[in-house]
Amino acid sequence: MGLLRARRSAAYPAQAGARSCRCRSRGMSELDPTIFTQYAEHLLRRAEHVVARWTAVCGIVGALLGATLLTSWAHWPIHGQEARLVVLLGGVAGLVLGYSLGSRRAVGLQLQAQLAQHQYQFELLILARPNMQPDPVPESVPAQAPAPVQLPAAVLSSSAPPVSQ
Repeated sequence: MGLLRARRSAAYPAQAGARSCRCRSRGMSELDPTIFTQYAEHLLRRAEHVVARWTAVCGIVGALLGATLLTSWAHWPIHGQEARLVVLLGGVAGLVLGYSLGSRRAVGLQLQAQLAQHQYQFELLILARPNMQPDPVPESVPAQAPAPVQLPAAVLSSSAPPVSQ
């Protein structure tokens, strides 16, 4: 524990015993709502790159698998134009499979980007409102015991037989 505290105080001498946020010492004292849109754009670019990478890699692997049919140990009677067609079909099948897998993997990043955009819209909504103080919380009134109910004498004596204990 002492070693960790010593490292913190050496790394951030301005906050050597304070337990406050370090973001203020790094120049982040004001909230910048545009950071949400930049982050959302970054996530969308990453999602596009994930799809492109999966498509390219699976297309190459599909073409290589199609080309294995042309090797001497495959014993397939494929020659000439048919051989090129097999390599091409393997590549196309790999591209389709890679695009499908990549788009499924990119869904999480796209969801995070949408959340960042919604957070940005929320921050704009909050910043556009005038500074309003929250409603005061009403003081809690201690609950009082209910007053006993007085029944008329006619109700007590008319229908119910006496209860013995």
